[in-house]
Amino acid sequence: GGTDFRPIFKYIEDHDLDPAFFIGITDLWGTFPTKAPDDYPVIWCATTNAAAPFGDILRLPQEK
Repeated sequence: GGTDFRPIFKYIEDHDLDPAFFIGITDLWGTFPTKAPDDYPVIWCATTNAAAPFGDILRLPQEK
């Protein structure tokens, strides 16, 4: 945990990239940008039940 998600979104913006979407595989424990991107959808593939401030969450099965 403790990932800083801001640099990847800043990189996309600073380099004028035009992604169709963003998929992040994460436990969702970290620092998020203050706002969601306007130009593309965000999908989080989450390994926990944590929340995200934006985007859709696809929960990955957890081991039992």
